[in-house]
Amino acid sequence: MYSKCGHLGDALRAFDEMPERNLVSWTLMVAAAVQDGEFELGLEIYSELVAIGLRPNEFTVGSVLKGCATCASIEAYKFGMSVHSFSLKIGIEQNRFVGSSILNMYAKLEDVESAKGVFESMTYLDTACWNTMIGGYAQCGYGFESLKLVSLMVSKGISMDHFTFVNALKGCSSMGNLDLGKQLHGLLIQSDMEFSTSVMNALTDMYSTNGKKDLSFKVFNRIKTKDIISWNTAFGVFSEDINARELLNLVHEFMLANMKPNHITFSVLFRQCGQLLDLNLGLQFYCLALQSGFCNAANVRSSLINMFSRCGAMEMAHLFFDSLLYKNITSWNELIFWIGCGTWGTMISALVHQGYLSLAIKFLNSLIEAGGKPDEFILGSILNSCAGIAVYHLTKSVHSIVIKMGFQTQVFVVSAVLDAYAKCGDIESARMIFSQSFRSGDVVICNAMIIACAHHGLVEEAMDIFEKMKLTNLKPSQATFVSALAAVVTWVGLIMVVFCFIQWPLIKRWNQFLGIFYGCMVDMLSRNGFLEESRQIIEVMPYTPWPAILRSLLSGCRIHGNLELGEWTVKELVQLVPEMMHLMYYWQRLILKLVVWKMRQG
Repeated sequence: MYSKCGHLGDALRAFDEMPERNLVSWTLMVAAAVQDGEFELGLEIYSELVAIGLRPNEFTVGSVLKGCATCASIEAYKFGMSVHSFSLKIGIEQNRFVGSSILNMYAKLEDVESAKGVFESMTYLDTACWNTMIGGYAQCGYGFESLKLVSLMVSKGISMDHFTFVNALKGCSSMGNLDLGKQLHGLLIQSDMEFSTSVMNALTDMYSTNGKKDLSFKVFNRIKTKDIISWNTAFGVFSEDINARELLNLVHEFMLANMKPNHITFSVLFRQCGQLLDLNLGLQFYCLALQSGFCNAANVRSSLINMFSRCGAMEMAHLFFDSLLYKNITSWNELIFWIGCGTWGTMISALVHQGYLSLAIKFLNSLIEAGGKPDEFILGSILNSCAGIAVYHLTKSVHSIVIKMGFQTQVFVVSAVLDAYAKCGDIESARMIFSQSFRSGDVVICNAMIIACAHHGLVEEAMDIFEKMKLTNLKPSQATFVSALAAVVTWVGLIMVVFCFIQWPLIKRWNQFLGIFYGCMVDMLSRNGFLEESRQIIEVMPYTPWPAILRSLLSGCRIHGNLELGEWTVKELVQLVPEMMHLMYYWQRLILKLVVWKMRQG
């Protein structure tokens, strides 16, 4: 009851006081949090119910996916992918509610490739699913694909509703296709959709985007029931061609229609004042925004920064910028655009670091459109982020920028492109880039390709690259050997490597790196619980053990509970480095705690 009435706090208190909670109550709380706009809380509640051993059903999964779609962050995207994997594992992905929720999440988070894959795999497609996919294409700027899907939808005899028309018109706007927009206009008249305010709003926007403001104005005047979106569109479209007094008259007409401005209204009005270079009019609207309580909205403050910057009031612009608690890409863009492009690179790197990859790429495109040129570090950081979350369509997008900006010969950028393609599963593109770049004779490119091969289990290919390096007198680095070792472990397994790695002829040719190999082997074996094997390597290797290799073994002993071997390792460490005597006391305390715990267990 509380959750349906929008009282999330009361619902949470009632939930906490429940003596027993079942899946239904947990699912209701996930849905309530998402519905109330507390998306991160919804994800936390879902994680908690999974942690206590409950198995989510289709309603739980659908609710949490809705939260992921609305969060619009890298963390939410990763969370949504894990929920998608879970639904595949338990076989509920074909459920109508779950399938449409997965599709909606990928579409809203602008991963059209994944959305397309889900869409094509669904056994049941209703109008809502078609609309979601069409809207996803339109949102990401794939106007042609969205309209192609509309055509396919009609050919299959599926009726278009007002959402279909809205998304199709968005596709026409992104494509700049006025002719198709006019055809849709005729079709919506036949379908009696002229009574839909949302459709007419989209039609108004389509005509204005395609430069037909006269037609846009006619459509606006034909809207029977104008809502706030209608007026906000009008302020954005028509005020570009009018003076300050005419804009004021339009706002007066808006007020007479008993409409109340929202944050979008003020955001649009401040931008128009900036274009008119009329600071006095903007200050009048600012007073109205203060009275209405919208001055703290992020988009309103960004528009205020834009207006003050355009009108030359840079001190006011800086004042508003500094007062922002959260400085997003829009607010930075408003200020940076008017003070110069010098800090764009810093902002792009910061956005990548914070996980806003799509926004970083949009910012990168804005930088290029403004006549700036990104450096190899900006491109490299974006590509590394693409590789980290395996976003294929963004990797291709950035790769095209790399080619366009002439960075094909920059080793750092090329290796990042290669790595991103490999981690996205496109090993063929990685091979092509490597073959084009190998002649540059750089060890970084070779390392990236060896790692790519190891990632895909192509061990023989990795070893061939290693051999090519020798034939071309290209000296391998420490990273090369670590990459090659990872490939061998992937292929033959950890234990087999222990018995054969010393005899590996490629290693012996560069025996100065044998110490690195011993260290890597002890670290990997210790992590995986092969502690005696690690000790044997330390005892037979032709070097005196060094602190790092002993610490690797000690860490493995602690993780896997081998107290006897741990004590031996501590003694070796203290003998080697007397300053580490504190480790002896630490280890003795750990043994004592374990003994007490075992006694309590009986």
